[in-house]
Amino acid sequence: MLVRAAILLLVLTAGASAQRRRSAVMDQHWAIVNRIPIEQVQEMRRVAGMSDAVDGGTIANLDIQSLTSRHQILLVESSTTRCLRVHVLERSASGLRQVWSLDEVPRNSWSGRGLPICAQAPRPPAIHADLQGQIVIEIPTLWDEGQRSMPVAKYTYLWDGHTYVPAY
Repeated sequence: MLVRAAILLLVLTAGASAQRRRSAVMDQHWAIVNRIPIEQVQEMRRVAGMSDAVDGGTIANLDIQSLTSRHQILLVESSTTRCLRVHVLERSASGLRQVWSLDEVPRNSWSGRGLPICAQAPRPPAIHADLQGQIVIEIPTLWDEGQRSMPVAKYTYLWDGHTYVPAY
């Protein structure tokens, strides 16, 4: 029994160590892309609640330019399940804080629950900020394997002064 516990601890430690290395490599990548110190990327990841744990997500997109008029940063987290989560961080004199996050888009049904932002086709979802400072989520959908084109479900969110709201 003690041997099993030791082996399990070794496996979990190795997995956590591998995730920390992956996080460090990704942090370095986004620091280079955005021309900022790696410590700033690590701070953004921490504020967004992204962990170095075994099941932690990685940064899929980090945009420090598009929302600068509002002193905001767009961070997109990718999980191990091929799903995305959007984080908008705001920089102020008191530091960095998360002002908005989203992991579901509206569903066109009576259920009330949204749809997770997950891959529904061979091409993954994409999230970016446009020139007007809106958050745009595009989810390619594939309903039939024989389909020649891949329609994209597009969701846009506008800043209302306090939070991002769906643009209908």
